[in-house]
Amino acid sequence: MSEEFTCTISDIRVIIWPCISQKNYEVDEKVIKHFLDEFYTNNSWWWYQLDLRWIVEKQAKNAWVFKGNIYHIDICTFEREDLFFSARRDWYESGRFGMGIYFK
Repeated sequence: MSEEFTCTISDIRVIIWPCISQKNYEVDEKVIKHFLDEFYTNNSWWWYQLDLRWIVEKQAKNAWVFKGNIYHIDICTFEREDLFFSARRDWYESGRFGMGIYFK
């Protein structure tokens, strides 16, 4: 963004939208092998719980976004059926989300 749109890094903000929480996002070994240990925990069953929020935040930090410019809307889409779709909760019979980028 700084090269293409002449943004200064201090002006870039990242908002991590609602998503499934780590405690509700279980994946198997086929998925988890693609991630560093810091991004998941192993539960008492044969599953791993992946932290999508931490993955996105780490990617933003690796792209030099300042920690103070990273914001979380810390709501679990799996738990909030009244507000969000969830493929995990609704067995893939659900709606979908969109995302956007805003330039000022």
